[in-house]
Amino acid sequence: MTKVCCKKLSGMNKYFLPLLTLCIIACSVYAQCEKEEFYANGKLKAKGSCLNGLKEGRWEYFDLKGTLIAEEHYTAGLLNGTAVYYDEKGNIASKENWKNGMQEDSAFYYYPNGALKRKGVYRNGLYEGMWYTYHENGKIKNFGNYQLGDPHGLWCFYSPKGIIEMKALYVYGKKKGPATLYDKKGRVWQQGDFLDDKKSGVWKIYKNGKFKYEEKY
Repeated sequence: MTKVCCKKLSGMNKYFLPLLTLCIIACSVYAQCEKEEFYANGKLKAKGSCLNGLKEGRWEYFDLKGTLIAEEHYTAGLLNGTAVYYDEKGNIASKENWKNGMQEDSAFYYYPNGALKRKGVYRNGLYEGMWYTYHENGKIKNFGNYQLGDPHGLWCFYSPKGIIEMKALYVYGKKKGPATLYDKKGRVWQQGDFLDDKKSGVWKIYKNGKFKYEEKY
C-alpha cells in the first residue's frame, strides 16, 4: 500500500509543482506594480513602484508644468534613503537622508545659484549636533549646536561680509547666559547676559571698542 501511495503522489507532483510556481509568479506580479498619480487637470503628479499597495523604491514627483521637483525612495510606504528636491527651475534645492519615515543623518540645502545654504545632521527627524548656514556669497552666516531639535550651546552670527555680529549661549532654543554683540566693524558693542531671549542684569556698552557705560535690565 505504501509503495502505491508514493507513486501516486510522485505523479501528482508533475502537475502540482508547475502550477504552484505559476501561482507564485502570478501573485508576485500582482503584488508589484507601477503606479502614477495625477493632478485634477490630468497632468502627471508622481510615478513610481508599489509593493502590496505601498510605495516601494524610487518615486518621482512633478509640478503642474511637468518639471521634476523631487526624487524619493521608499520602503514599505515609508521614506528610506536619499531624497533630492528641486526648485521650479530644476536646480537642486536640497539633499536629505531618511530612515523609516524620518530625516536621519546628513542634509544639505542650496540657493538657486547652486551655492550651499545650510548643512547639518538629523537624528530621529530633529536637528542634532553642529549646523552651518551660509550667505549666498559663500561666507558663513551662523553656526552652532543643536540638541533635540533646538539650538543649545554657543552660536556665532556673521554679516555677508564675514564680520562677526553676535556670540550667544543658547539653552534649548532660547538665548540664556553670556552674549557679546559687535558693531559693523566687528568691534565689541555690548556685553551681558540673556534670560529667555531677553537682556538681563548689567550690560556693558562700548563705542569703537572702548567701554563707555553700563545699562541694567
